[in-house]
Amino acid sequence: MRFPKGDVPNKIMYGYRYNGKMVTSESGYEYKDIEIVEEEARVVRRIFHEVVEGKAYTEIARGLNMDKIPAPVTDAVRVRKKKSKKGQLNSDLLDGQAGISRGSSVPSGTWVQSLSRRSSHRIT
Repeated sequence: MRFPKGDVPNKIMYGYRYNGKMVTSESGYEYKDIEIVEEEARVVRRIFHEVVEGKAYTEIARGLNMDKIPAPVTDAVRVRKKKSKKGQLNSDLLDGQAGISRGSSVPSGTWVQSLSRRSSHRIT
C-alpha cells in the first residue's frame, strides 16, 4: 500500500530526466531520482505563463512551433512514426483508398498534438 503513504511511481516528464540515482523514501520505497532539464523547463514555464494569460492551447502550440521548439517525444509519437504517413499513403494507394482531407489530422510530434491531449487539464 504505497499510495496511501505518498509513495507513487515516478514517470519521466517533459522538463525532467533521470540522473541515474535511486532514492529510498522513509517507508522504504525506491524510485529513480530526477533532475530538471533547464532548456525544457523554460518551455514548461512559457506554456504555464501563456495559459495563465488566457491564451488558447492552439495559439500556444502555434507559437512554439513557429519558434521551432521541438515537441516532447512520447511512446505514442514513436509508434506513429513507425507507422509513418508515407507508409500509410502507399498502402492506401494500393487499396484505392487514397484521398485528400482538409485539416483532419495533426502532424505527429507537434505542439498542437501535445497540448491538445492536455486540454482537459485546465488551470483554474
